[in-house]
Order: sequence, then structure tokens, then C-alpha cells
Amino acid sequence: MSRMTAQTRTTAWTLAAIAAELEAVVGGYEEAYRSLEAAAVAHRDALRRGDSAGAAVATGAEGPALLKIGDLDRRRDALINGAAEVLPGLRGKRQVTLGVIAASLPGAGSELAARAAGLRVLVARTAGLLESLERASRSLATHFEGVLRQVSMRVSHSGTYGRRGFAEAGPAVVSGLDIRS
Repeated sequence: MSRMTAQTRTTAWTLAAIAAELEAVVGGYEEAYRSLEAAAVAHRDALRRGDSAGAAVATGAEGPALLKIGDLDRRRDALINGAAEVLPGLRGKRQVTLGVIAASLPGAGSELAARAAGLRVLVARTAGLLESLERASRSLATHFEGVLRQVSMRVSHSGTYGRRGFAEAGPAVVSGLDIRS
């Protein structure tokens, strides 16, 4: 539990507390999304090289970044609620973002607003990278499925596999052997 989250349960938010928590949340998001982006790039490069071990390592690096982003999302929600109580200009807004909170703060708010805008670009870039990675993974899986079907059809000399690459029921074979003579 973060220090600010514990504070909000016992006392009201102050402008200084909002600014400090906003800086911590934005910094945490920047770090987590950079880590996620680096892991996604490594994952993409491993797929391009056909390196399954490298893809597994990259996938393992994505998990902790996603967990950290989930924790930061909870902190962001608490921050938005606290800021809405302290900053009267936020009460009527439909969507309160970190950038809107930063722009509402006096003093260092403009620097935080710029960082929040940069964070939005980083999040969008990382999301696009993850979407392309998902499409590439799905395409590779479909390709390998087709390759396996083709190999199965070619290797099946006994006719066990049909044209579609699946085991299919064939015609019933009726035979008999008279062993009395």
C-alpha cells in the first residue's frame, strides 16, 4: 500500500500531496511502460529470429511490468478521487486524466502536464507494438498449424490422414479367411 493511499484514508488530500502522488504515479508509469516496451521489442525480435527461448524470456519480462501497471492504475484511481475533492475545477469534468490534474495544479503542474502528455505517447506506442505482436503471434500459430497439416498428409502413406490433414474414417473393409481347408 502506498504512503498516499494510506494518507487518504485518514486525512484529506492537500495540493502538495496530490502533486507528490501525481509525480510518483507518472514516474512509475513511465518506468513500467518503458520496461514493457523493451520486453515487447525483444519478443518481436525473438519471433523474427525464430528464437523460442528468447521469446519465452521476453514474455517473462512482460509480466512484472503488467503487474506494476495494474498497481499504478489503482493508485491513479485513488489520486483522481482525491484530486476531485481538492480541486474544484475537476468536479464537473467527464474524464479526469493525469494531464488534467497536472494542469490544474499551481506551480510545477506544467512540467507534470508535459510528462503526462509524453506518457500518453509512450502508452499509445507500446499498445500498438503489443497489438502487432499479438497479430504476428496469431499469424505464426496459424502458419504452423497449416504446415503440420501438410506434413501429416505427406507422411501418411497408409492413408490414415485425409485431404484436410485430419484422421478421417474410411470405407469399411470386409474380409474373411477360411481356415478349415
